[in-house]
Formats: sequence, C-alpha cells, structure tokens
Amino acid sequence: MTLKELIAPNKTISIIGLAKNVGKTTVLNYLMADLDVPIAITSIGRDGEDIDVVTHKEKPRIYVPAGAIVITAKRLLDMSQIRYKTFFETGWSSALGEIVIIQALSHGRVQLGGPSMVKQLEELMLHLDKYELDKIFIDGALGRKSLAKPSITEACVLCTGAALSNDMSEVINQTQHAVNMLSLARSDSSNDAIAMAGAISDDKILKLIMAGKLAGKTIVADDPTKIFISRSTYEKMTAKQINLTVKNTINLVAVTVNPISPRDAAFDASVFLSEMQKCVAVSVFDVML
Repeated sequence: MTLKELIAPNKTISIIGLAKNVGKTTVLNYLMADLDVPIAITSIGRDGEDIDVVTHKEKPRIYVPAGAIVITAKRLLDMSQIRYKTFFETGWSSALGEIVIIQALSHGRVQLGGPSMVKQLEELMLHLDKYELDKIFIDGALGRKSLAKPSITEACVLCTGAALSNDMSEVINQTQHAVNMLSLARSDSSNDAIAMAGAISDDKILKLIMAGKLAGKTIVADDPTKIFISRSTYEKMTAKQINLTVKNTINLVAVTVNPISPRDAAFDASVFLSEMQKCVAVSVFDVML
C-alpha cells in the first residue's frame, strides 16, 4: 500500500518529526497533493516560513488548495499568498496574534502557527466537525507529540532523517526506539500492573529501579505521548523484565525517511530506506522516491 492509501481510512492525521529538517513539510505537501476532498490544516508550531531560523537555509513551502480550511495566527496570514475569508476567531492568543479559522479562496502558499495546547487542539477538533471535512492534517514535532493523542488524531505519521545524526545506524536506532514507544500495547490490567499518571521520565523510572520496586512488574501509562524514556533506560527496563504498556494506544501508520541533512550530509536514499524498513515494525516510505 502507498502512504496515501494507509492514511485513507482516517479523518485526522498528525505528522510528527524526530527532529527539525526531517521532511515533515514535504510529507504534508505530498499527502495534501491531488486530494479532491474537503481538508483542513494546522500546525502546533510555526511552519511554512521561507528561511529556517536555525540553519538559515531555505525551507520547503506549504501549499494548500482552494477551499482548504486553514487554522493559523492572524499575523501569518499577511505572509501567506492566498485569498481567504475568515470563518471563526477562536479568541486564543499567540505570539503571532489570535488563532483564526479561515478558508482559502485560491491555491497558494501559507504559513502555519496554530494552537499548541492540548485542550485547544481537542476543542478545535470538535469545532471542525461542523465543516464536513474529509481530512484534517496537524503538523507537529516529537517534543510536542501530544497531538498524536487518541483524543486529537486518529492516525500518526512519524518523520525521521539524516538531520538526526551523520551516522545512519544511529538514526535507525533512534527511530526504532521512537516507533517502539509510540506503538506500545494496551494494558491487560493484570494484578502486577502499576498505573503511572502524568509524564514517565528516565529519572522517575531509574529511581524506582534503584529502589527495587519495578522488577518483573508492568507499568501502565495513560498513552504513549506521556512517555519520555531514552533507549538506554528502556534497555535497563527490559533487563529487569519491566513491561511498559498504555491505557490508550496510538495508531502509528507509517514512518517516512529523509536522507538529506541541512548540514550538507546525505545518506544513499535507497539504502537508507531499505535498512529502515528492516528495523521498524511499521511501513516506511521516502515520498521523494
């Protein structure tokens, strides 16, 4: 199946990146291209600007079709290249002005800067129900992976690439760990299970391991977006036969790879794709191939 076929059954799709410059915008444009259905688009951070503020290099632009619903900050509309009409003013403030819901009256470039709070995203999903949309795309980052919560989006695409490291093996290892965390199984509510509310961090887990309280136990997190555990800590948990599960799972449908780094480093695209496909338990795509 193609990536577009994999996301087809889902209305709300989050696109999250393991780092900056791993190809989120390229994947977003790819998924929106040629869609002849009503769509909406937003981002939990700023996206679509001309120049990356860190690398000072050009960034891919975001293009929306006429008719698309766009959720962004008012000030960014002045930097977009579409005609539009305003549907709704949310009253949510941001550094770039109030977040508004508009409809594009022409095809063109947009800059995105939508709501960043989980509660706002949940309210936004409820509000968008009235527009009879076929697809809603939310652009985000792994550091703000809360947008992949089951209460916000139905499917998630994880973007990774050479921007993570010049070492292909390290990129694959980091991606494999992220996929494992996002794909954790639902708890079977066994008697040995320990429910943990809120964020689950390395520090919290290592202290409990040192105290001898977790060996052979099952930890139950609310959902994968609450888990911030490094690969090394997860390996320690495995050695102690500590099982990690969740109350609510995430539907991670695919991983996309970008072999190009803004540091002018690059992997062989075909080799990178092939090696990643061997190592992660979901479908892997390079949309440029």
